Amino acid sequence: RSANPSHLSLPVKGTTEASAIITRGSEGGDRLRRTLVTLRLGDYSQLISVVDTASIELGAKDAEHGLVLVEPEDGGTTSGPNGVGRTPVPFANGQSAYLYLRLPAAMPRTGDTYLTVEYLDKGRGTLAVQYDSQDASLPMSGAYKPTESLSLGDTGRWLTHTFRLPDGRFAGRQNGAADLRFVLSVPPTVVKGVVATKWAPNG
Repeated sequence: RSANPSHLSLPVKGTTEASAIITRGSEGGDRLRRTLVTLRLGDYSQLISVVDTASIELGAKDAEHGLVLVEPEDGGTTSGPNGVGRTPVPFANGQSAYLYLRLPAAMPRTGDTYLTVEYLDKGRGTLAVQYDSQDASLPMSGAYKPTESLSLGDTGRWLTHTFRLPDGRFAGRQNGAADLRFVLSVPPTVVKGVVATKWAPNG
């Protein structure tokens, strides 16, 4: 991706006059990137730094670049084959397995968030995301809003898929103070890595 995207919308309470301008500052390359944001409220403006992209590489030894793996009672994991990736452990009901993540505090909570997961396409199960949203019409005020469900094709290859989370709240209201979780059917497949970004794919 270009290090100089033109504009990122970051709504601010009480105003729409907020803008974000990339200034070629980053940490860890594309794994953890920061944006300089000029917030304008009337005649007042302030320059702050926010995280626009965060990621995690899962395995026997996780590499966290802003995203943090959370393991509450229903979210245990084991390392994947040869220490690559992590496999969620099915919870007591035996029908689903969960992998919980927490976003960095400096990532904006408003606007679209795009979540790209790399997974082993093994078996004929499903994979989806439930995220802490602003949809108060759902149970628990939208703390576990579901995305579309991805069906595995059993190709045996590592594949990626991007989920769009349009109305995230990400207030840590899920188990373990997580912001989102992957929901995998049983037997669950291996999740190798996750990238969360405020930039639309190929945008």
